[in-house]
Amino acid sequence: MTKSLFRQSFLKDTLETETEFTAKSLSTPDGVKMELSYRGVLEVTPKHLDKDSKHIIISCGIHGDETAPMELVSKMVEDIESGFLKLNARCLFIIAHPEATNRFTRFIDENLNRLFGNKPHSVNREVAIAKHLRALVDKFYQGTDESCRWHLDLHCAIRESKHYFFCCESSFKTRGKK
Repeated sequence: MTKSLFRQSFLKDTLETETEFTAKSLSTPDGVKMELSYRGVLEVTPKHLDKDSKHIIISCGIHGDETAPMELVSKMVEDIESGFLKLNARCLFIIAHPEATNRFTRFIDENLNRLFGNKPHSVNREVAIAKHLRALVDKFYQGTDESCRWHLDLHCAIRESKHYFFCCESSFKTRGKK
């Protein structure tokens, strides 16, 4: 068995905010490189990448009380580390706001999900988190073709929904083949 990058799991280690964070990395027997650079931020790179490889960000925990996506992401990371889930894209996994999760609340000072635009905001912990995450996303996508970039921001309903499911339509241009 390969030595694990985590003491417990990606999620549990992320939520252990009382312990000092140490950046670390690991290569799996399959040649997958896993780099834990910040608490809740894990970059995973498969052994082989080419110009058409996807660069996928999977973020969750933007709202601290939406825990189901965090568990899903942690399980995906566990399956990648064990070799059960084969990776063919470079991925950045983000559990964004462990402090809010530990406090069983959506956010501490301000809704983090509203802070990723260019509108100015007063300084608080969520503004600092948003600034840090934007920098990480920019760095992750640096030098990649726009058509190979994906960002899946996972959320979940915390109350009964009027609609069983819904889809958000984007005004951004799509990447589909013409």
